[in-house]
Amino acid sequence: MAHLFGTDGIRGVANKPPLDPLTVVRIGQHLRQRQRRLGRSQRTLVARDTRISGPMIEAALVAGLCSAGGEPLLAGVLPTPAAARLARHRFACDSVVISASHNPWHDNGVKLIGSDGYKWSSQEEEEFEAALFSGDQPVPAEGIGAAESSVGTPTPVTDAADWYVDSVLESLHGRKSLGGLRLAVDCANGAAVPVAPALFEQAGARVTALAAAPDGYNINLNSGALCPKALQATVVEQGADAGAAFDGDADRLVLVDETGTVLDGDGLLWILARHLAETGKLRRAVVVGTVMSNFGLERALGTLGVQLVRAPVGDRYVVELMRQSGSQLGGEPSGHIVWLDHTTTGDGILTALAVLQIASLRQRRLSELRTGLDLLPQIQTNVEAKNPRAAVADEHVQRVTRAAGEALEGKGRVLVRASGTEPVVRILVEGEDVGLLATWAEELAAAVRAVSAR
Repeated sequence: MAHLFGTDGIRGVANKPPLDPLTVVRIGQHLRQRQRRLGRSQRTLVARDTRISGPMIEAALVAGLCSAGGEPLLAGVLPTPAAARLARHRFACDSVVISASHNPWHDNGVKLIGSDGYKWSSQEEEEFEAALFSGDQPVPAEGIGAAESSVGTPTPVTDAADWYVDSVLESLHGRKSLGGLRLAVDCANGAAVPVAPALFEQAGARVTALAAAPDGYNINLNSGALCPKALQATVVEQGADAGAAFDGDADRLVLVDETGTVLDGDGLLWILARHLAETGKLRRAVVVGTVMSNFGLERALGTLGVQLVRAPVGDRYVVELMRQSGSQLGGEPSGHIVWLDHTTTGDGILTALAVLQIASLRQRRLSELRTGLDLLPQIQTNVEAKNPRAAVADEHVQRVTRAAGEALEGKGRVLVRASGTEPVVRILVEGEDVGLLATWAEELAAAVRAVSAR
């Protein structure tokens, strides 16, 4: 298991290792060395979200790529799925997205995506990390060969946002498909800003944009998929048909129906899976979720004769299991939804368009599309920990986790795991008895806090 990489790429505090300029330069150099070793294009599409540290990290990455003979393509502020789509379908090259997704402004990250549009596997990450920290410094010019003995130069891709909007609309036959729908769109002051309002307007919706004025510090601040309260209020106050909220790099989505009720990833998967099953477009009766997916989704899919299989948390792991199982649809409760007919990674904007198209096609309110899905109560708690993996593995935490599992056996389930994106332990308890869930959630949180305080 790689230590540099978490659930979704490299992530940490900006301007501190491994996201300090010197390390990021080396990452760029090693990326180009890897491309050369694998015989891949010297081009790398580079995109970022709106964090204040984005341009600094981009500059260091570009310097590393160019010093090793690479040719970076600078897409500017662009969602992660847009970068993957652009690199795969237009430039046939690797892509790198500088983003910490849903994290606050002071964090940042580096997401690495192959020319096929898929995020790197665990093995690729481990091999890259071993090379990066092997002590062998890249040789940027000497020894590379006559064809790549010069320094590379970056090239701006000035139409990246417009290309993505056109590509998604074409893929889903989406232009004017929303026919006058009134929609509120929460861009989380992130990478959705240059693409989401424009896409939904071109799809025919009347759009009210929220959190669409990034200043480098307000990304995800009281907005977006993790904090949709302002969106819920706006939908109700304006009598909108629906609302869509994205995170900082727009790879996750929550929808808000006309009553102000939130639909998370489980609700989105249910709507998409049922529509595909009922229209004969679900080629295999398998949908991929994660260990966090609500048991209510599993039960609801079962009524359609569709099996829910569970992957570890992270849309990369969801995609890996989808490809292994032949499933075309998968996702996470957090709102990462992957529909392999149209995308290779979580794409909040494409997912929102697809679900809203189903509502429009069926002439149903969004709240009506969730019928048939009865979710079990869940309590989720995040507990800060200096070393989340060690805290989860501690015998005391393990003992309390086993006790909770025994108490909920046959009535629910418990999951305690280290976050792959933040220094926290994530606790999930699920079942019918809310009081019992609350008791065990607090017992587990107290155990983690006690271990972390040692």
